[in-house]
Amino acid sequence: MAWSRNEIDITWASAATKSVAAAADEASDDVTLTAGPWKREIMANVNNSGTPASGDIVRLYWQAKSDPGNTGTPRYAKQLTLIGVLDTYGNDSFGDAKDDAAGVFPLSSEFATGRLVAVSAAASNAIVVSAVLTETIYS
Repeated sequence: MAWSRNEIDITWASAATKSVAAAADEASDDVTLTAGPWKREIMANVNNSGTPASGDIVRLYWQAKSDPGNTGTPRYAKQLTLIGVLDTYGNDSFGDAKDDAAGVFPLSSEFATGRLVAVSAAASNAIVVSAVLTETIYS
């Protein structure tokens, strides 16, 4: 038995990043996950394209996709699972003004396919999002 890691770049219309307009949301391309991982996590980075203001956050959600009725037509779940929130406003732990933020968030192993949905709460600035999903597998 051995441990291995599988990294999956989350893409947005095949691009590595996505600019999410103020008060808007964007969904990534579908991500097919490996069966049976021990642990999954998403590392996401957001970068504010303007001068950050209070409330310039991005909420990250996972939207599962499945075919519960075995109809041959998988569809997205109507509810989204909140996985994390990143804030581009304020000062980092070193006292430097920031316009970007990064975080690592666990993702449930029950999902097989889905997509990342980024929802911006910024009032006027676009926020650029990028992410990678890491699976730790024991086999």
